[in-house]
Amino acid sequence: MSSASPEYPEGEEFSLERLSQAYAKAMEPGRPRRSRKATRADLAETATEETAETDADSSETGDVPPTPMAILEAMLFVGQPDNSPLSAEDAASVMRDVEAEEIPELVATLNDKYAEQENAYEIVEDGGGYQMRLREEFARLRDVFYGRTREITLSQAAVDVLALVAYRQPILLDEINKLRGIASGGTVRQLVRRRLIRFELDEKDQRIKRYFTTRRMLNLLGLESLDDLPQSDDA
Repeated sequence: MSSASPEYPEGEEFSLERLSQAYAKAMEPGRPRRSRKATRADLAETATEETAETDADSSETGDVPPTPMAILEAMLFVGQPDNSPLSAEDAASVMRDVEAEEIPELVATLNDKYAEQENAYEIVEDGGGYQMRLREEFARLRDVFYGRTREITLSQAAVDVLALVAYRQPILLDEINKLRGIASGGTVRQLVRRRLIRFELDEKDQRIKRYFTTRRMLNLLGLESLDDLPQSDDA
């Protein structure tokens, strides 16, 4: 009997081999190719704006407003809706009198505090932003909750889409549809919900989404970075 996580009730075992095979099949001669000129957008999902009213409310109640460090920690703890890294610009935009250039110093201070307290988590820089993650020495505990790679199952459609995102990122939904020859919006949304891919909004036209893989996807495949993906002439 399969020990697959109930989060992935259908499909076959998810593995690096399946991912690379799916990409190789998608890139077979005769299939359309996408332009590789797309550049990564700088804009991540906008953080909450409610923090701007904190000082005004505090002056009436006598409460001490949260510090920029506490606000940053809260934002990283909650995370972005699409699981994308929190950029310094977005973090600073909800703080009074704090510039984006000051965020790295706040992150370093928080990490020093976590190390001193021997906390199980830390803040890491990823994709031009920051995320709070479990320290590597607690990987075994993480595996208990999320399941190891061999326990993950995905449908073939999901693996096909994930392979295209992994090897062709940043990639648009229209490009995924053309490469697969079938509408893939539902599968893309499913992978976003499962935190295997994420999207960033175009800086000039926020109706446009570009998709990327996540650190969670790399962890499930036991990879340190995208450079560790099996390579071919089409990758």
